Amino acid sequence: MRFGLADHQYGWDEQRRWRAAQPALPVGRWLVDPLVTTFGPDLAVVTTRFRYAGTGRQTPTWVRLSVGRRIVTAHVSEPTDPPTGSGTPT
Repeated sequence: MRFGLADHQYGWDEQRRWRAAQPALPVGRWLVDPLVTTFGPDLAVVTTRFRYAGTGRQTPTWVRLSVGRRIVTAHVSEPTDPPTGSGTPT
């Protein structure tokens, strides 16, 4: 499952088709305050904000499989209202 800014894909086939049709990310994209939370050696959840042509946030979940580490679910969004809080992870 991948939730994008204006799209969503269910399953590997839909995600592969979507990725193949997308242009490369714009130059200048960077991550802000990434936070990696691990649950043993085989699972990690990453939360971060990103910037380029606006701001957004993303949360991929990584799992170690027999073929290597893979994102098994992801959420990407752009906030519609200014965020509240300090913006610093605690």
